[in-house]
Order: sequence, then structure tokens, then C-alpha cells
Amino acid sequence: MILKSRFSQASLALSRVAPLAMRIPLTIALFISILIAFIATGTVARGYFPRLMQIFGWNLPALKAGHFYSLWVGLLFASLPGVRPTALAMLLLGVGSLEYRYGTKITAIGFFLLGPLTSVLSILLLWPLDIWGIAWVRPFLYPPDMGSSSASITCWGLMLSKATGLWRNLLIGGTFIVLLLLLVFVQNTYGMDHMIAFSTGLLAGVISTWVRASAKVAHRKYTL
Repeated sequence: MILKSRFSQASLALSRVAPLAMRIPLTIALFISILIAFIATGTVARGYFPRLMQIFGWNLPALKAGHFYSLWVGLLFASLPGVRPTALAMLLLGVGSLEYRYGTKITAIGFFLLGPLTSVLSILLLWPLDIWGIAWVRPFLYPPDMGSSSASITCWGLMLSKATGLWRNLLIGGTFIVLLLLLVFVQNTYGMDHMIAFSTGLLAGVISTWVRASAKVAHRKYTL
């Protein structure tokens, strides 16, 4: 009787989770792929070998060498063990929320296109400062960054740009405050990258919304 009751509870829980899983297939696929990458490289609980970091990491030397493949391959990795739970949580929050509310297509664009674009943009914005001898930008340019968290927060910004209501404004403001604190007190590549990534996601969402609205107005004028 107890076994039957537990089986019923498990079936009920599964019936509730299944519709959610069907709405975020890309998020689940990415989550599983990242876990497999951790296991396959033997880096579940420790950092990557220097050689793997050189291959997968994105930074100024990678840009100079033309290693643009790392922008996409590196999305499956995180460089430090302590970063991995945070990266996975950001994946579920940013990618999962965008896919749940607005679909898999726009999520794929946000993660695989806008995300890597923000990684390139971060380097291009800060590189001139390094050339001019401003030392504080070097921690943002040279440590290898795997990019999954930046892509996730780009999706988070894209999702919030399309949302409405007071909660949307509160979340945008709260996100900026957290990223600013991270930038000021932690002072590593993640703070700057994430600030640029979040801003890029917001801007991309605003532009896409404006383009669609303009297209609708033009269509109405043409049909009239």
C-alpha cells in the first residue's frame, strides 16, 4: 500500500514536470550537455588543465589568434569548480525563463548568436584601454572565459526586455545592482562580461520589439 502511494506521488510529480520540460527542451539539452562535458573531461570537481583552457577559453589572445571556434565550444564549459554551480543556475534562470516565455527559436538566437557576440564585444570595447596602458582592464582581457554564463545572462536580459509590468523593472534594476557589486568588489572578468552581456540582451530585445512594431505600422499603412 505504501509502495503504491509513493508510486502515485511520483507519477503525479512527473505529470507536472513533463509539460514544463517540453516547453524548455533547449535548456534541458544544454544542461545535460554541460554536465556531460564536465564528466568527459574529468573536471567535475577541479579546474581544467592549462592546455584545455588554451583550447576552449576566450580572451584577447584567442581573438588575436583567430580562435573563434572557442566562442561556441567553450559554451559547454566553466573554468573553475566554484563557478560551475553558478553557471548552471544562470543557465536555468536566463535560458530557461526566455525559452519558457518566448520559445526555443529566440532562445537559440540569444544563446548561440548574441551570447558569443557579447564575448567578442567585451574584448573589442576594452582592448583600446589596454593599448593605452590602463592596467585595470587586464583582468578582464587575459583570463580565459568559457562564455556559458555570459550567454545565459544575455538571454536573461533579452527575456526582461520583452516582459512588462513592475516586476520587470525591479528585476532589471536588481540585476544591474548585482552586476555592479560583482564588478566593484570581485573585480574579475565575469563582472564586466556579464554587465556587457546583460546590456546587450536588453538592447537586442528593445530593438527587435521596435522593428516588429514599425513593421506592423508600415503594413497597416500599406493595406489602407
